[in-house]
Amino acid sequence: AAGLPSNVFAEDEKLFSFGSHMVGHEVSERFKLTNPFKVPCTVDVQIAARATKAGGKDAIDPGTAPFDIEPKKLTIPPHEHRYVTCYFSPISMQTYFASLEANVELGTVPSTKQLSFDLMAEGTLPHVVVTRPVTRSEDGSPLLQFPKLLVGRTLRQKLTLRNEGVLPATVSISQPSVPGSFSCVLC
Repeated sequence: AAGLPSNVFAEDEKLFSFGSHMVGHEVSERFKLTNPFKVPCTVDVQIAARATKAGGKDAIDPGTAPFDIEPKKLTIPPHEHRYVTCYFSPISMQTYFASLEANVELGTVPSTKQLSFDLMAEGTLPHVVVTRPVTRSEDGSPLLQFPKLLVGRTLRQKLTLRNEGVLPATVSISQPSVPGSFSCVLC
C-alpha cells in the first residue's frame, strides 16, 4: 500500500529497520544466509533484546519481546543459501530495539563465522484529529453550533478530520437511525 513505511537496511550502521507498524499486527522479513564454502555448516540464529543506543529504556524481557526468528537452527549445504524469517509484532506504542545474531557452529573463519546486526521497529496506531470545528464542549469533544433557523431552511457546517499519524486511517461516521433534523454528507 502506498504511503506505508518500508523495511530498510542501513549498511554503515548495521541496522535493519522494520519502520512503523500497527500495534497488534505482525509483519515479517526474510534474510538470506549463504554458505560460501565446500562443506555444510550449521547456523544458530537468535534475537537478543537490547536497550537503545541513546540509553533509553532498558532491554525488554525476551519473553515479551516483539521480535522472533524462525528457524532458530538450520543447516546450509555447500555453496547454497537458506532463508530465515524475522517477525515483528508490536505490543504497544513504542520503539523497539534488538539484535539478530547468526553463529556458525565450529566456524573458524572470523569474517564468516558470525553475523550480527541491530533491529529497530516502532509500534504505532492511526491518529485522527478533528481540526474543524475548533469549538469544544466542556469534556473536550468537538462541538458544531447551529444558529436558530426558520422552518424549512437548511444550514451546512463542515467537520474536518486530519490524519496526523504515519499509518493510513479509516474513519467511520454514523448517525442515529431515528430520522431527525440533522444529517451528514461526505464532501
